[in-house]
Amino acid sequence: MGLFYRMSDKVARQSDIIKELEEKDRARGEKLRDIERKFGDVKTGAEGLMSELQKSMDVAKEGMSAMEALVKKFDQGQDRIRSLEAENTALAAQIMDAFEKATFKARYDILKDYREGLLNEALIDEEIEMYEEDYPDEAKRSSAVPSSTPTKAGPSDVKPPIQVNPFEDPEAQE
Repeated sequence: MGLFYRMSDKVARQSDIIKELEEKDRARGEKLRDIERKFGDVKTGAEGLMSELQKSMDVAKEGMSAMEALVKKFDQGQDRIRSLEAENTALAAQIMDAFEKATFKARYDILKDYREGLLNEALIDEEIEMYEEDYPDEAKRSSAVPSSTPTKAGPSDVKPPIQVNPFEDPEAQE
């Protein structure tokens, strides 16, 4: 019987070892499931972070698109401003040219009409020649129109200007 007891002790010990191994295996299984659950939580969290990151990137892309559109509009506005400035410069040049022509024409006509009546005939002739050189077409047209005053006045036709003193009584002069 000694052998039977020894064998049964061995079997009992092996049974205890098997139970211990099964418990260790079960504990490892629980640890493994716990690790898998934690890994699943981490994986879910990482997926959530990736989703949020993708949303942030989409918003950033939309922001960049909006910014590019604004820059494009700004550039178009700058081009329009430059275009308007060029138009304004051209118009100002045309206005100045027209004003200059009108001024010279008026001076030319006045000087031409009153050539004989003014004291400094050489200056007037110089002004008329300058106008005729700068604007030959205008000078030809102006000379085709008869002037309202005679071009040649005799010495007796020229009268000195009337001197008026605003501080004197007009009745006292008479």
